[in-house]
Amino acid sequence: NTIEDSENINVDTIKIYSPIYRIELLNKGGALTNFYVNKYKSNKGDILNILKGEAQTGIDIFYGNSRVSLNDLIFSYNKRIIDLDGKNIDTLLLEWKNDSISINIGYIFRKDNYKIDIFYSIDGIEVDWVNFNFNKGLAYEKKFKKAEIASTKAFANLGGTVEKYSSKELKKGDISYVGHSSFVGVRNTYFTSMFSANPDDVRGYNIHYIEKGALSFNISKNYKPDEINNISLYIGPMDYKILKLMGDNYTDILDWGWKIIAPIGKIILNVMLFIQKYIHNYGITIIVLAIFLFALFFPLTLTSFRSARKMQEIQPEVNELKVKHKGNPQKLNQATMDLYKKKGVNPFSGCFPILLQMPVFFALYQVLRNTIELKSVHFLWMKDLTNPDPYYILPILMGISMFIQQKFSNVDPKQKYFTYFMPIFMVFIFLNFPAGLTLYWLTYNLLSLLQLYMIHLEVINEKKNRAE
Repeated sequence: NTIEDSENINVDTIKIYSPIYRIELLNKGGALTNFYVNKYKSNKGDILNILKGEAQTGIDIFYGNSRVSLNDLIFSYNKRIIDLDGKNIDTLLLEWKNDSISINIGYIFRKDNYKIDIFYSIDGIEVDWVNFNFNKGLAYEKKFKKAEIASTKAFANLGGTVEKYSSKELKKGDISYVGHSSFVGVRNTYFTSMFSANPDDVRGYNIHYIEKGALSFNISKNYKPDEINNISLYIGPMDYKILKLMGDNYTDILDWGWKIIAPIGKIILNVMLFIQKYIHNYGITIIVLAIFLFALFFPLTLTSFRSARKMQEIQPEVNELKVKHKGNPQKLNQATMDLYKKKGVNPFSGCFPILLQMPVFFALYQVLRNTIELKSVHFLWMKDLTNPDPYYILPILMGISMFIQQKFSNVDPKQKYFTYFMPIFMVFIFLNFPAGLTLYWLTYNLLSLLQLYMIHLEVINEKKNRAE
């Protein structure tokens, strides 16, 4: 069904400027078409547009057995350009009317806030509910298409728990929910779009798979003719500090990895933000974070390295036992365990400290790989710490440091191939990893090398003391 428009109004683009964004929307339905985030640059150096240049948002009204899309209606407006430079807040008013029906929509924009408050009133018909739509999915950089597609998800807050829906799950069919929800949205690696409202007014939501890397959604709200009807739209970065100010559950839309490591990831991110508050350089902050975590795990890694060194020292004796008890595995195992006991060596003591660190390393991987705080951050020759090192310097240095580390710690001739294979393998893995993550691993590797060198000197001194 359509409502006939009695006024001959042109379709115009309305522009809103603020220090943090530039928005373009049409007076046809009040649909947002472009949303430029000034702080963040594309791989080519352009300001990022996180919408797709089409009618991205829409409003549908339902009354009786009829549905009307406001994107079919052309509204009059109070301002063609809104500039928030010098003011904290401004309002765009849209109005459509004919002889019997009047529809008003207001958008409240704030200078330093990505959230847009929308209020609306409909007179002349008995509206049952209103749908707010996000139609085309978020835009992403084509160069990182594979990673963006993998990270594209939808989410909804249900009773304090954020439910997440993968593209793979949605490809099988729409997710429809009838009931209360305080916010519903979609996200990719670094940006999100979501509608939020009083959950008591929400009827439900629907999420739809469009194509790889593109999800659409809507949220339905009951219409209350005698009250102020409003909803909020957030389009912008998944910045932890911003999301936390919006409410505790909003930070759960971030990708923290497995549930067991999510609390660790939050602690690591907060530590990183605390360091950044005083250093004001994310490259150096990552280096300091690596030093901090290395110091935290220093006793564990020292135990692990010393255990590995002891195992290497008794390796010739183990080899002798293998020759002596060749063909008798049971005797060999018993003799080997007796040797370990005699020398005070625990074969598992080297593994246990590493296992204790693994949850932290997995959490750290998630934080450094998905943190938008590193987006468009310059450090040395790198223009963006969320992109791979353009000259592959960090991955190569990391490979060299790992090779030296393997040389220090591997004396078993049978493991020599490992010394060459693993560093090369890791270089190829890290070629496409974010530079911030590679910077962390390089720093940690260099610190581990220093620790290995200290143990090496310790062994030399022990041998000297024995000789004397």
